[in-house]
Amino acid sequence: MDDMKEQTNLRILTAIDHSGQSLDSAAYISRMVHPHQTQVVLFHVESDFFDIFYDYDEKDPVNLPGASHFSDWLDIQNRSIDIQLEQAERLFLQQGFPKKNIHIVKQKMLNGVARDILHESQRGYDLLVTGKTGGNVLTHGLTGTVTAKIMSKNPDIPMVIVSGIPETRNVMFGYDGSPGADKAVAAAGTMLRKDLDAILLCHVIRMFNVTASSFIQEYRSLYHSRLPEMEDALSALRREQMGPRMTGALQALVRLGFSPSDIRFSFIDRTISRSHAMVSMGLTHPAGTLVVGRRGHSAVEEFFMGRVGRKAVELSDNLAVWVI
Repeated sequence: MDDMKEQTNLRILTAIDHSGQSLDSAAYISRMVHPHQTQVVLFHVESDFFDIFYDYDEKDPVNLPGASHFSDWLDIQNRSIDIQLEQAERLFLQQGFPKKNIHIVKQKMLNGVARDILHESQRGYDLLVTGKTGGNVLTHGLTGTVTAKIMSKNPDIPMVIVSGIPETRNVMFGYDGSPGADKAVAAAGTMLRKDLDAILLCHVIRMFNVTASSFIQEYRSLYHSRLPEMEDALSALRREQMGPRMTGALQALVRLGFSPSDIRFSFIDRTISRSHAMVSMGLTHPAGTLVVGRRGHSAVEEFFMGRVGRKAVELSDNLAVWVI
């Protein structure tokens, strides 16, 4: 794809496989970015057979005795993915993308599906879009999926992981005031279309996990009234500290073209899990998009593209998680 002529500012790599989720992912991103400012590549890694055919023998199943009918499998599989890619292209055309801005690429598997997608993503793309799960109907979490492998190895490209069929009019930013959060606001704010209905800047104030620590349980038993007082003081302090920073994030979004009347703040406290709190807020708001920074205040959070981002993807249902 190195010879593709640059026509627009944004380049998106959308992974397509045989699953319905990959089409739902394509439909989602087609509604979230401006069609005339975006080039999209619909990328499929071709593997002749599912892994199950190689569980017991290293030979190509077509060459196994009595298995000549596997050639029919290949024919149907190839026709199926061609139809899938055409359907994905049609989704973008329906949203106003010029045909010249949509490119279909099929590549024979070289080093594994996840590695091949990652290798392609390093060729000047701004965003990688994939479904949370692929064709395995028994897979509901991330463990062992192609997406999990991409998330664990992806060094820097912003990534969108789509679960189910998210709504596409409201966006929530998980904002903690860190440089990583500011980077996520700037990057997603640049890529997202500007006619969204609402943007929510959400800050989660974590409290003490009274069930996980014997020390806290002992402190609570000795000083029953003090723990709530400490939590109230912590909440008030964080709200005071985050006010100016969230105002700065709002101003950054306004400079990018969003209307200030469409942006509001939200504080969530009395929770021990930032990812769970934000995913729950997305369900009740509702917001089909959650944007989080890859790295928060702690350098540890960058592990697996950020603990918050990875956990949000695990919990997601009809939600697209942007990890930037």
